[in-house]
Amino acid sequence: MKYYTGAGDKGKTTITGKTGVAKDSPRVEAYGNLDELEAILGIAISHADGHKDVVSILKKMQNLLHVASAELADPKGKRGMRIAKEHLKWLEDVCDSYGAKTRPLSTFVLLGGSPAGARLHFARTVARRAERSLVALWRKERVSKEMLAFINRLSSALFVLARYVNERDGYKEESPSY
Repeated sequence: MKYYTGAGDKGKTTITGKTGVAKDSPRVEAYGNLDELEAILGIAISHADGHKDVVSILKKMQNLLHVASAELADPKGKRGMRIAKEHLKWLEDVCDSYGAKTRPLSTFVLLGGSPAGARLHFARTVARRAERSLVALWRKERVSKEMLAFINRLSSALFVLARYVNERDGYKEESPSY
C-alpha cells in the first residue's frame, strides 16, 4: 500500500465530488482543525490514567469528529454522515453531568493542572480555533447549524472535563492575578 499519491504536491486536494480544491481553502482548513483536535484528544486519552469515564467520553468525541470531518468533506451530503441534534444533546448532558461534579466557577482560571487536565484545556483551545474556522467557512459556504453548535458544545464539554479531571487529580485551580 502506498501512503502517498503525489497529487497534493501542488497545493491541491480532493473532497467528495470536487477535485483540485486548494489546501488552504476554508473547508479544508476547517476539517484540518477537526483532525488536529482529534489527535490532541488521543494525546489526552494517553494521559488520562484513572479516568475511564472520561476516556470513554473522549473516544466518543473522536468518533463524532470523524462524522463532522466526513460532513465537511462531503458538502452535498451524498454519504449521509451528519452531526445531528442527538450529538448536541449528548454533549450538553456531558457538560451538565460533569459540571455538577465540580466546584462552582466564580472567576476565570489559568489553564493547566494535571497532565490530563492540561491537555484537555489545550484541546478546548483547538476546538475554539476549529469553531472559528467553521464560522469562516459558514460565511462563504453551507455549514449546518448542528455543525456550528456541535463544535461550540464540544469545546464547552472539554472545559468542564478539564476542570473535573483536575479536581479529581487534586489540582487546585488558580485564578489569574491581574
